[in-house]
Amino acid sequence: HASHPSHPADDIKLDNLVMESNGPPAKPFRYPTHIVGIGASAGGLDAIEQLFQNMPVRTGIGYVVIQHLSPVFPSMMVEILSRHTMIPINRAEDGMPVEPDTIYLIPPKKNMIIASGRLHLTEQDPTEPLHLPIDIFFRSLAQDLHNRAIGIILSGTGADGSRGILEIHKAGGYVIVQDETTAKFDGMPRAAIATGTAHCVSDPSGMPTNILGHVGVPQDTSALEPLSGLPTNQETHIHDIFTLLRLRYGIEFHYYKAATIDRRLERRLKIVQCLNLQEYLRYLQENPAELDRLYHDLLIGVTKFNRDPAAFIELQTHFYKLFQTIPPDREELRVWVAGCATGQEAYTIAITLKEFAEATNQSATIKVFATDVHQASLDIAADGCYSEDELKVLPAQVREKYFTKNGREFRIARTIRQMVVFANHNVISAAPFTKIDLICCRNMLIYFEPMIQRKVIALFHFALRTRGLLFLGPSENVGGAEDEFDSLSTKWKIFLKRRDVRLAEAKPLPTTVTNMSGTRFPRKKQGDLTAEGPDNTAVWAYEALLSEIIDTGFLVSETQEVLHIFGDATQFLRPATGRPSASFTKLLDEDLARAITTGIHRASRTRAPVQYGGIQHQTDAGSQALTIKIRPLRNTRTNSTFYFVYIERSPAMQLLQEPLTDPSTFATVSTDQFTDLQSELEYTKETLQTTNEELETSNEELQAANEELVSSNEELQST
Repeated sequence: HASHPSHPADDIKLDNLVMESNGPPAKPFRYPTHIVGIGASAGGLDAIEQLFQNMPVRTGIGYVVIQHLSPVFPSMMVEILSRHTMIPINRAEDGMPVEPDTIYLIPPKKNMIIASGRLHLTEQDPTEPLHLPIDIFFRSLAQDLHNRAIGIILSGTGADGSRGILEIHKAGGYVIVQDETTAKFDGMPRAAIATGTAHCVSDPSGMPTNILGHVGVPQDTSALEPLSGLPTNQETHIHDIFTLLRLRYGIEFHYYKAATIDRRLERRLKIVQCLNLQEYLRYLQENPAELDRLYHDLLIGVTKFNRDPAAFIELQTHFYKLFQTIPPDREELRVWVAGCATGQEAYTIAITLKEFAEATNQSATIKVFATDVHQASLDIAADGCYSEDELKVLPAQVREKYFTKNGREFRIARTIRQMVVFANHNVISAAPFTKIDLICCRNMLIYFEPMIQRKVIALFHFALRTRGLLFLGPSENVGGAEDEFDSLSTKWKIFLKRRDVRLAEAKPLPTTVTNMSGTRFPRKKQGDLTAEGPDNTAVWAYEALLSEIIDTGFLVSETQEVLHIFGDATQFLRPATGRPSASFTKLLDEDLARAITTGIHRASRTRAPVQYGGIQHQTDAGSQALTIKIRPLRNTRTNSTFYFVYIERSPAMQLLQEPLTDPSTFATVSTDQFTDLQSELEYTKETLQTTNEELETSNEELQAANEELVSSNEELQST
């Protein structure tokens, strides 16, 4: 869309008069307390009518309706909607201010944004088959209103608006989505709900209650009374909420700072209008979607490209030594971006390293492992598509070199995408990567309790090779590990690992699943250094022992998902494109994945350990001989089977001397009828997925045209 004058949202004072900062003085207007953006397409007219039928006239709120309208037929929305509400309705015009208690409708063939409280219109490009006016407006609404923005997604096909509500959510705004069971066309509601950002899912008639309830919530949640001061029985409810989250997502939120958790819980209680934690716990148990929304709220995923440019400039001054000190046994620079959220910082690191390597003729390849615990954010990161506004912070030459236009968005270049491996990984409880040259973890530690901060720093120390770099956020530090790091930048928190020594805290914390009715423990207060229980100590001991004994191991589920990694697996992982997956067939090199698939099926059939020797694995240094051992592990309590996969590096001279538990060679195994059927099934699945993607892409143009016709037909039926 066309450029427009910017105006910081903080300069806008509520209930005051706002004037344009550029050009001649504009007519002053009263700014609404909040602005509601309403996105609708096919089937949305009835939903819009229901919403405004139940909305009071005097609220102090402004409303902007973004519909997919036919470019051929004139819209009758003003006349139709005026039958269902006494709120004044205007067709939007360029430069028109959004005032309280007024509805504004987008005209046909236009895209619309809001800046400094005024609407700005641009012509839609007729050569583009797919228009996303809801996403465009919602993004500008988030930038202009921040936490006073409210986004609503109603009936429609496609996914317009699903990216826009992500921006509103990140800006601290409020998101409401129509219950897909009440929508005539559920495409847009389903896509919006799938983002996990909806604070409320409701039928249209119930949305005014949610809006008014939200508007009455204090915006400064830091002023709310902390939950930690509530009675003991409330602490019990918090523990039960944590247990629900752990059972669903495997995340131990009692490791997070209590004040942060309390503010987020207070916010959720007010949004769903629960009086206390006991009532909210019951609400969570009855409404799984609210558990998703709470989980997303607790994971504060704030990121952007080139955040703190001066910090990256300082980091680059240490790149030359970083490349020069790569161990001679490998020609690869390994980077770990922990807490990568939607991927902007991971791509910034990859681009910065690639630019430096090209400028200084570095021969080493670059591999970036980007991890997070929030799968929806990883999906966005793996897709690699970002808005024009998100890229504005990057230099023009970087945008032109590493991004290509993809409709209304820009996609990261394939050369950069192939450098980055996105994976779901819990930095607290999962084993860390090893032999890492640079770890980037900015503004994640600030949400953890001090004890957990120290443990994570120790795990990072373990993951780094000697003389490797640790890059933290400006408010973070290495805690009690100052003796093990040299500070290279006090301001930008860049540290260098001094020596290769195992710190006492360098043990991943286990995620122990307990029954809801089991023993409850109060949350640890900040600074509580109470020792962990003996069970946890035993788990840590097992972890440490396995790391010493095992080169590389995987714990794999019956559905072939990697549940845990033991030892160093970095050389066996391959860069993934598209949607990230925990399946080892996607994470591991093809030759290993095929062998492990065969072995797991054989172990499942025979219920006995399986071993394959003499498997050749290609590395940068040449061919390496491996032995793969697979042992089925039966959990009688849950009636499920897991598989422990152990990869052993075999010395080349001993290959012919080592006896094999299974005399079959890998070549013989790969020709087994079962493996052939498995390969054929996998190929069929991939072909079907490719066909579905192509069909979905071609259908988008048809959907866009069809929903315009449906919207026109709805208007004709209402006239």
